[in-house]
Amino acid sequence: MKIKIIILALLLIPQISFAAFAAPWIATSSSQGWVSPNKINGVDQTARAISFIGSFFTATSTTATSTFAGNIVIGNGYTAPYLNGLLSTPTQVQLTNNVADLTSNLVLGNTDQGIYSTGGITMVNARSTGGLFGTYYGYLGFSGNNFAALTGLPPNSMVLNTTDGSIVQGATSANNASSTIAWAVGSGYVTANYDMVLRNITTQVSGASTGGLGLGTTTPSARLAIVASTTAPYPYFIIASTTNAVATQGAVFQVNNNGNVGIGTANPNYKLEINGSASTTALYLPNTTGANVGIIYKGTTPFIHDFKPVSNSGFNTFVGFDAGNLTMGSTTGGATFSSYNTAVGYQALKANTEGSYNTAEGFRSLYLNTTGSQNSAQGTYSLFSNTTGSSNSAQGYAPLYSNTTGGSNSAQGAFSLFNNTTGGSNSAQGAYSLFSNTTGSNNSAQGFQSLYSNTTGINNSAQGTYSLKLNTTGGNSSAQGFASLNSNTTGSSNSAQGAYSLHLNTTGNFNSAQGALSLFSNTTGSNNVAVGYQAGRFQADGATALTTTSNSIYIGEGARGFNNSDNNTIVIGNDAIGLGANTAVLGNSSITTTVLQGNVGIGTTTPYAKLSVTNTGTNPSFIVEDSTSPDSTPFIVDASGNVGIGTTTPESKFTVTSGASATTTIQHGTYGDATSKVCYNTKNSAGAIISYYFVGTTQVIENNACK
Repeated sequence: MKIKIIILALLLIPQISFAAFAAPWIATSSSQGWVSPNKINGVDQTARAISFIGSFFTATSTTATSTFAGNIVIGNGYTAPYLNGLLSTPTQVQLTNNVADLTSNLVLGNTDQGIYSTGGITMVNARSTGGLFGTYYGYLGFSGNNFAALTGLPPNSMVLNTTDGSIVQGATSANNASSTIAWAVGSGYVTANYDMVLRNITTQVSGASTGGLGLGTTTPSARLAIVASTTAPYPYFIIASTTNAVATQGAVFQVNNNGNVGIGTANPNYKLEINGSASTTALYLPNTTGANVGIIYKGTTPFIHDFKPVSNSGFNTFVGFDAGNLTMGSTTGGATFSSYNTAVGYQALKANTEGSYNTAEGFRSLYLNTTGSQNSAQGTYSLFSNTTGSSNSAQGYAPLYSNTTGGSNSAQGAFSLFNNTTGGSNSAQGAYSLFSNTTGSNNSAQGFQSLYSNTTGINNSAQGTYSLKLNTTGGNSSAQGFASLNSNTTGSSNSAQGAYSLHLNTTGNFNSAQGALSLFSNTTGSNNVAVGYQAGRFQADGATALTTTSNSIYIGEGARGFNNSDNNTIVIGNDAIGLGANTAVLGNSSITTTVLQGNVGIGTTTPYAKLSVTNTGTNPSFIVEDSTSPDSTPFIVDASGNVGIGTTTPESKFTVTSGASATTTIQHGTYGDATSKVCYNTKNSAGAIISYYFVGTTQVIENNACK
């Protein structure tokens, strides 16, 4: 059965013909197509199952010196016959075309000697005793020219050689052990450099752990180890779109020997350089729809992503370690829920669920925000505690830190509106401004610690360092200037403009102070107006503080009240001094002229003369004194219109007196002029006009008026 199968296989070879067979099937010269189980070319093949030589064969002696081509030998003998100079061994297949170098041969079997083969394939599986293979076994070689001096190759190796003198060899005999595949270009022995070495990862070389695939190294220390030239333009690794990526700049992906990585460029100047247009070869990440999609991680924590909830519009941008929430989203809200958010910084907008249109830049900015929207937070811990508050703006370290549900607040400055929780529509600009505010609303504070202590006060406006600093529940106050209304606690509806204006006010209300140090000492007084530097600060002595005055006006630099009982006091003028309650002072003691233009009304709002006096009371309408008031002999016009000279109580329309024991002298005309006369017009009892006058000592009466 075995012979039949072999013969059947041989019949398939077209060049083979069975021309002659003779027992014991000994081949003769010029014979062809014969089979001999005993001898080939006179060589004993008794131990072989079949020996076959096809095509033409010529034997001249019992030694293998003949020329043959295209032959096949299949044998199982124990002696090694010579075949055209080839020392064959049992169980061997040999194909030859040439006696000298066996070009394009195939040798399969157990060989005891080396084979000189060019461009052939040799497979051996027996320990050799010498020849070109040395003492190695289990060898697979592919050669285009010849195997020469292949010493030092390890067992189970593979060798490729393509050109004369260029030896592709396995590994160095000194350092390499089993299971190695090596490729090298160039001539030399085992000390030559290798272009690629594939080794067992457990191999120990020179005391170092090596193994894996090595490119440019014989001792790969990893699964893949690449060693490039130290000079340009030889990179470690190239994936290119052209045959000469380095020369033509056609690299698609390249790692240079300086560690720089280039995508789309052959000359990366940075650790990673990407060269491409936005629509084709630029870096691309898909939209982030889950924890494993479109995310750049830092370690195991998301670092850059644009998470888009399934049911919402998306357009979120999150940059920073653990920034944004990968589980946010709303299936019940509108498309804009959980969308249009931007967070930059460590855990910025970390807890956001349905909030939208938020912007958070800074360490844990808007950290606890859940559903609040349209918030803007820039700075570490800005709007940290905000949960549902919306339309807030916080810039600086920890502004609006405690805000939870308060809305429409604006805080710019470290710790501004820090404790605000539910207060809304507040504006704080400056470190610690509105720091203590909790539920107060509609406050505006600009300046360091302005409205610092305010808790529930509303509608306050403070501009300037320490302005309204101690205000707690007072509302509707306005303070502009350094430390203005600084001490105010519960006072309301106060207005202070100027450094230290209303500085000590605590509970006073409805005060207005314009000017540095104006109403500085007021504490509980209300309804006062002070305009000018230190206006309303002191009492009349210029040293004692004016603290409790009310309903008074002080206008002018240094204008002073009379005392703390001032009420309805008006003091106008530089350093003018008031006269007490219900008094008005115009000017100071240095005033020499007071000019009033137009009609002046006293007691009337419609004066019809340059001076109109309307007196509906009992006090005199007009008085002129020539001594310290009260003058007992003044010139007076009393409330009834009587005019008195020398008396405070004229008994008639015109009364002149020098007193009870004195002579009253009235001079008419020019004293001592005999030609002058004084004429008096009057009416008689009948109502007729008469006149009288004196000529000398003679009285003359006429029935007409003097003219």
